[in-house]
Amino acid sequence: MKISWPDIQNNRLLTGRIEAQAHPYIEALGVDNAAQFLLHFGGSLLPLPTKRAHKGTELSKVLQGMYGDGWKDKALQLGRCVGHSCPSVPLTRTFLCRYLRSQGKSVNDIARILKTSGTTVYRHLKGDEARREKTLKHREQVIRQADSYRAHADA
Repeated sequence: MKISWPDIQNNRLLTGRIEAQAHPYIEALGVDNAAQFLLHFGGSLLPLPTKRAHKGTELSKVLQGMYGDGWKDKALQLGRCVGHSCPSVPLTRTFLCRYLRSQGKSVNDIARILKTSGTTVYRHLKGDEARREKTLKHREQVIRQADSYRAHADA
């Protein structure tokens, strides 16, 4: 699954993969509601209903705000998709950075919302291709250094 967002200068659209931890939440709630859910509950232990949804819980209040009377069905669907009765809700910073950027938020706004630094936001907003290229260049550099050390040790 992928998401698209504008680059820092709003010149072109970047596309990147979404973290696997976010997939069950997106499958159950949709991208927009999953992002709101993850912003609200990310990092916390959250009991999810597997058989019956209870009114009055924090989960029920948030889902009622999103779905109105259909919140019970969504709560049960979320419990089935996630597959744990009390999972730790993932932070999914890369997904949230990319989602918020796709909604037109600035890097500073995203950093404030996620309570992180602007540098971290910039790192998450890099496209997958740029990350891959950087990793390949780093690997080549490490191999060259290792070969140079071996050649020096053999001499």
